[in-house]
Parts: sequence; C-alpha cells; structure tokens
Amino acid sequence: MADDSKWTLSGPSLVGNPSQPHDDFEVQLCSRIAAQLEARLSKAVSVLNAHLESCIEKRIKESHDGIAARIEDVAAAEVDRARAALAAAARTAPFEDGSSQDRAAAAAAAAAGALAARPGAVEKLAGECSALQQRQDQLENIMTRIASSTARDTAAVRSETSAELRKLGGGVRLALERVEKDIAELKRVHDEDCGLITESYEKLRAWMWAALESLRSSVDRPYAVPTQSAPSKGPTASEERRGLDERPSDNARGRMESEADSVIVVETVPDRSDGVADLLTDASPKHIERAPANGGVHPNSLNSAGEYVGHVRGDDT
Repeated sequence: MADDSKWTLSGPSLVGNPSQPHDDFEVQLCSRIAAQLEARLSKAVSVLNAHLESCIEKRIKESHDGIAARIEDVAAAEVDRARAALAAAARTAPFEDGSSQDRAAAAAAAAAGALAARPGAVEKLAGECSALQQRQDQLENIMTRIASSTARDTAAVRSETSAELRKLGGGVRLALERVEKDIAELKRVHDEDCGLITESYEKLRAWMWAALESLRSSVDRPYAVPTQSAPSKGPTASEERRGLDERPSDNARGRMESEADSVIVVETVPDRSDGVADLLTDASPKHIERAPANGGVHPNSLNSAGEYVGHVRGDDT
C-alpha cells in the first residue's frame, strides 16, 4: 500500500517557494515519483513470483505423480514378465519323481536360464531405477528450495503489509482524534452560544417585565397639573386691621354663600413630557375647599378687594 503522505505537498511547494530553487523542487518531486513507482514495481514482482512459484509447484507435483505412476507401471510389467518366464520354464522342464528340493532347484535353474537368455534386462532395469531415484531426489530438492523461498517471501510480504496497515491505522487514528477534537470544540462553542442566548433572553424578559410594570404604574397613577393663578399682592397691615374690625356687607356675604354652595371642578391633564402621550387619562377631580357656611371668612379667602376666592387643594399623590 502506497504512502499517500509522499504525494502531499505544502502550499508554498505547489506554487513555488521563493526561498527554494525550482530545480530542487523538481528533483524532490521526481524522487518521490520514482520511489512510488519502485514500490509498486516491487509489489508487482512479488505477486508475479508468488504466482510463478505456485504454478511451478503445481507442475512439479503433476510430473512427480506421473513419474511415480510410470515407475509403478514399469516395475509391474517387469515383474509380470519375470513371473511368466518362470511359469513357462517350470512347465517345459522334465520333472521326474523326486523330492521337493529337487523340483525347486530345477525351477530356479530354469529361471536363471531364462534371465541369462536376456543378458541386458537386469542392468537396464537397475539403471532405470537409479535414474528415477536421482530424479526424485532432484525434484525434492527443488520443492524444498521453492518452499523456503515461498515462506521467506510470504513473511516479507506479511511484515510489509503489517507495517503499512499500522501506518495507515496511525493516520486514521490521528484523523479521528482531530475530528473528535473539532466536534468537541464545536459542541463547546454551541453550549456557550446557547448559554449566552439564554442569558440574553432572560435579561430581555426581565427588562420587558420591568418596563411593563413601570408603564402600568405610570398609567394607573393620576397626573395633576397645578393651576397657576396670577400673583396678587397681599393686604397691607392697615387693610388687615380694617378687615378684622369690619364685617363684609350684606351683598358680599350673599355672594360668598352662593359661591360656597358651588363646587369648582378642576380637570387635570397628564404631563406629556414623560413619553406616555398615547396613554392619556382623565385624572380624578381635586378637593375644593368651601367657604364657611356661617358667613365666616377664611384667612386666605379674601383678596384685596374683599371678594372670596375658592381655594383648590390637590390630592397628595
């Protein structure tokens, strides 16, 4: 498995680093390409060698089986031929009455005569057997060498594959750790954003409730505009003494009684300077002080002309 990190180049290397000569970059790139091609070629050669070894081993096994079958066939034919010759010699030999030892000796002599009739048969059979034995030994040596080389190549390929898998596993593990760190960072930022949003929402909600309560209290509270009257000069000391010594005339007394029976209602208008102009309400009427019904004079009820003036007193809010 090729190492993908060899093909990974940094940004300045791709666009051309001014501090690095262009020739060095080309040499580095060519060396990396050559290393990659060499690695791929070595892997292809190892695969081809394994395939050839398997084919050779298969052909050797087939040839060995064929040679063994041929040896068995030749040996069986020779044995059958020798048996037939012995049987023929036994049938043609003139046996006379005698002991069994004599008959066996006669059969052996007949077989020896039959073999003597073919002087090169035994040597030929012995040569074929020795040649087959040597061929079998050679094939066994070849199979041993093939098995050893196959085991060695298999171990090398296994170690190389294990190293590449470990390297790939390390890269994948690093990538997974990086992704986990990014996910944890995103989760932390998300939690912080959720906390800030919740805090801002609670603050906004509290501010809205406070504003509503303030607006409600400002709407429920009556607004009174104090009435401004033209300033009048206070009575002099002589006029005060004269007012205490003299009583008002009958006309003035009647006018004061009629004014005492009437009620002056002052309608106040809320102050529009507080930003609640759209929530205007009519304020409650103020308490009006009446003149004494028994004809008495309030100390602040007479002006300089001796006329009664209604005194307005607002509610304490």
